[in-house]
Amino acid sequence: MAWAMGTEDTADLVLAADEDVRRHGSWYGQEFRVWHDTHDGSPARTLTLRAEDSYELSGFLTATVAQHVLSGAARPGVHFAADVLDARAVVKTLAADSVAEVEIT
Repeated sequence: MAWAMGTEDTADLVLAADEDVRRHGSWYGQEFRVWHDTHDGSPARTLTLRAEDSYELSGFLTATVAQHVLSGAARPGVHFAADVLDARAVVKTLAADSVAEVEIT
């Protein structure tokens, strides 16, 4: 952000972040958008993910992958998660877990 503001002085940015945390608490979020066949227009679906801690999400995904490998649902080795995991099953499991809030629209 400091780079985008054209300065190396990050004091104002740090103060703003501290104020956000004080007012709203700390949290982590991601938004995923899915289009079908084209990127024109609005996305077909949007998934919004909110969590208190990004490390908990990493732990959740690590455990999910381990379960998939141990059950034979994913092959061992190095892969992109999208190539070996069932995205719908992962989202369903994540939505049922208290580690994050998942909203699908």
